[in-house]
Amino acid sequence: MPFGHASQPSPEFVNPTTGETETNIWRVLDKNFSLNEYANRSEVQAQIDWYMSHQDFLVHSATRGSPYIYYIQQQVKTRNMPGELALLPIVESAYNPYAHSPSGASGLWQFLPGTASYYKVKRDWWYDGRRDIFASTQAALDYLAYLKQYFNGDWYLAIAAYNAGEGTVQNAIARNSARGLPTDFWDLRLPEQTRQYVPKLLALAIILQDQKKYPIDWPATPDKPYLAFVTVHSQIDLTEAAQLAGISMQEFYQLNPGFNRSASAPNHTYHIVVPAAQEQQFTDGIAELNNIKWQNYTVKRHDTIEKVAQRYHTTIDLIRASNQLVTDKLHTGQVLLVPTSPPPVSAHATSRNFLMHEREPGLGGTVVYRVKAGDTLSGIAERHKMSVKQLVSLNQLNPRKPLQVGEKLQVRG
Repeated sequence: MPFGHASQPSPEFVNPTTGETETNIWRVLDKNFSLNEYANRSEVQAQIDWYMSHQDFLVHSATRGSPYIYYIQQQVKTRNMPGELALLPIVESAYNPYAHSPSGASGLWQFLPGTASYYKVKRDWWYDGRRDIFASTQAALDYLAYLKQYFNGDWYLAIAAYNAGEGTVQNAIARNSARGLPTDFWDLRLPEQTRQYVPKLLALAIILQDQKKYPIDWPATPDKPYLAFVTVHSQIDLTEAAQLAGISMQEFYQLNPGFNRSASAPNHTYHIVVPAAQEQQFTDGIAELNNIKWQNYTVKRHDTIEKVAQRYHTTIDLIRASNQLVTDKLHTGQVLLVPTSPPPVSAHATSRNFLMHEREPGLGGTVVYRVKAGDTLSGIAERHKMSVKQLVSLNQLNPRKPLQVGEKLQVRG
């Protein structure tokens, strides 16, 4: 992927893949910004200072977001929403589609299960739409549109409510109103995380708006479509799908983070995301693909998982994963879901450890670590083969603030 190369001060760069001169989308995003009346507030300036002292966090987040940013900013623009909303995944997840919070929020937009269900984001054993780029973006913008209407067109209150919930913000408004106090975002008594949330977004926008004052080596990312969405009407082995698209499994799961298993679910229609340059190749390949077919197999006396795998030309690992088996012992009459058509289905990516943790150069997968008594930043970083700088940036920590016992940190997996 032609992402991750440091760009020059000019909005243009030479794409190392095509050799063509391209406009860098990270340097022209501000043309759609509209939330700029609070740039001088101390809360916003404090967040600007943090970002500028943690530029690696910004570059790291933008590099992860580079495959998605054109699509997301176009969806924001189509709905006539403030362009700043395309930056919200930096605040929410550092543009990591595999980000998972201790409270159960997941994906770029950090949907909680309840909110996801309300906005009809599908979740099952095969797939989690909270991580899916298309499904989560549409749902997040639907939710933000609702919040904007709920708060009578006030985007600052809507954005705050995306973080805290509309009930929390509405209660704060009611308290101020009862006391005759102002009811705009800046005067409300809200949770500290929410009080920082809106300034974080505004600070990102200001940094992008004034790139002479705030120079960042934004990753060179073409200002044109990168993603193509191809509808597939039957179950497909995702390893084979990646091969048809001519991309690695790592890139495939970066573009299709919603899948939980090595195949899509049977009897369902899904869109598969591929680089736009590979769309025709992938579409042609799908037309000729011998898709996976599955059947229910009833275990007979003396059957073993090895015998079943051999009979159906598949792997023990895939049968385990497809049936959520915790033991290899089978019981007569037990019903298994097994693939029935060659080529054998790969079990390469059935592991939830692979799917639930981000895979990226230099950091690897991330997991949650709970701070213990006596822990230090340097000790935690060393134990997880990270630098203190990486640990601080990943968790947006103040290195001068003592760690709290029980505090949860994202660390290298």
